[in-house]
Amino acid sequence: MNLCNKKIYFLISLVLVTGVAQVAERIQFYYFNPDSIKSNLRQLKSNMDSVLQKNNIPAAFQPFAKFSDFNDNIRTQRPSLLYVPYWYFERYGKELKLRPLLTSLQDKKTNYQKKLITNINSKKSIGHLDHSSLAMTTMGPDSKSMLNNIVFSDNSINTKKFSIIEVPKDIDAIFAVALGQVDSALVSSINLQLLEKRNPRLTKSIRVIANTKPMTLPILCYLEGTLTEEKIKELRVQLKNTDNLEQSVAQVLGVDAWGPKL
Repeated sequence: MNLCNKKIYFLISLVLVTGVAQVAERIQFYYFNPDSIKSNLRQLKSNMDSVLQKNNIPAAFQPFAKFSDFNDNIRTQRPSLLYVPYWYFERYGKELKLRPLLTSLQDKKTNYQKKLITNINSKKSIGHLDHSSLAMTTMGPDSKSMLNNIVFSDNSINTKKFSIIEVPKDIDAIFAVALGQVDSALVSSINLQLLEKRNPRLTKSIRVIANTKPMTLPILCYLEGTLTEEKIKELRVQLKNTDNLEQSVAQVLGVDAWGPKL
């Protein structure tokens, strides 16, 4: 091999090694949030990929629609970053060694409520929900106990007598109530407020019969052992950057800003 060929070989090798190193440095960023108003996950991924690139955050974003797929992939792939409902963090955080990175803010609050709704013409009330059908987004395989312990612990509602029908998104639950397909539904107050602006006719066909206690908004966390302390600090600064709100990670996720660490 002559000197010229050796130089070319060296440069090609350097480019390949550098490229592999850059790919290896990309961290996995998983997303699961069934209560989000965002239903087009393909568009969400496209928007997030663009924002991550513009903010020089070396992460590969992967949203999940199904709880089982999300839960299984965490255990097999061990992603570094995760954006999850707070109930997931409470239920699986210790087992998976999830550590909080940033909390979500909506209207300057770190919590929200869910509302128990029924059809405007229904006679159902808090005291008459036994053996009722309830549409809601998933809270995992033990949704009924999660409802009792986290959502309705301040109310005298026995969710064990509910027939729970899981739906992909809150809008599906709201339509099911409006059309009389189920007796009641549990939906996010944030989504209900948005729907009132977008489709007031639909929201006039339902009524609220109970509010849950305040629930913490979804949380951004990391998997212990997947990131160095230096990288964690760097990501916290990068992710909190809202100099351009239209190109911030928070905006793409549908939250106003990042709150204080838990």
